[in-house]
Amino acid sequence: MADKRLFEIVKLLLEQTEARKVQWEKSATKGAFLTSFAKYSVVMAGTSQMPHLFLYDEDGDVVEDLALADTFTNGDVKEALERLYILARRRALGTDEALDDILKSLRTGRT
Repeated sequence: MADKRLFEIVKLLLEQTEARKVQWEKSATKGAFLTSFAKYSVVMAGTSQMPHLFLYDEDGDVVEDLALADTFTNGDVKEALERLYILARRRALGTDEALDDILKSLRTGRT
């Protein structure tokens, strides 16, 4: 069973990502997105249907992880983990900016 503190980390990361207080970037692995703290990094990997959260230490070792299967007894955390992956991906890839830019081009006829 997953440590309940991981569930809190997921919920807080989601809240702070929604508020744009946590910045995500692409990681070296395609389809994985990273945010860093003083001594640790969080990586969201997988897909929006099967997200997987990893906590890494300064040496690059996985100190803890949370897979979607670990959340089946807690629907709120399952939804939060799925939403966190989607938001981390969108922030890291600049999805909102891309959509706005394409819309602007299409609206002004400059494609």
